Amino acid sequence: MAIGSIEIFISLSQDEDGHLTNRDRDKAEVFNAFFAFVFSRDDGPRGSQCPELEDRDCENGQLPINPETEQDLLLWMDPYKSMGPDGIHPRILKELADVIT
Repeated sequence: MAIGSIEIFISLSQDEDGHLTNRDRDKAEVFNAFFAFVFSRDDGPRGSQCPELEDRDCENGQLPINPETEQDLLLWMDPYKSMGPDGIHPRILKELADVIT
């Protein structure tokens, strides 16, 4: 948490007289106001998440890939981990690495 955020949090947690809140409802409202402030703050324009891909010419929205690198990454997967958000189990990806790439 940044120093400015801590100062804002402390100022939000004080009542009109400058005393810190001690009631649970007041604390909940302070936390709600603080997190709403922190997570809705606009930090300005954001750049690319992958600047190394900006200069590449990608046809039809396809990312440039290296099949050997992809196969190595698939072979390094832990087959005992749970499946990811894509719903594909890592064991399947690892066993079919040569077919996929």
